[in-house]
Amino acid sequence: MSASSPSTASPSSSSPPGGNSDWLEAMILNARAISAAADTIPLPYVKGVFGAAVFLLETVDKVQKNRKDMKEPCADAVEIITVVRDRITDHTDTAAIQFKAQCEELEG
Repeated sequence: MSASSPSTASPSSSSPPGGNSDWLEAMILNARAISAAADTIPLPYVKGVFGAAVFLLETVDKVQKNRKDMKEPCADAVEIITVVRDRITDHTDTAAIQFKAQCEELEG
């Protein structure tokens, strides 16, 4: 039984930092297979446990993919916040008027 333990631990420990999706997809596939076959297992709650595991692993996969997609829009948002903050601190007396004019430009 100890011979099978290292083989299950090795994919996650030997995978490179950027290759996380390969082992994650394999885990999702295995959890789906066990969940589908859970009706034949004579233990209670097995199907529910593996169904929850599939849901959790799929959510992790989606978050990982969305994080890559959202990197540029988040950087743009931080840049906009920085520009607005700098404009307000540089020109505190006229900042509100200028900011309102810039917002109206964006709306129109």
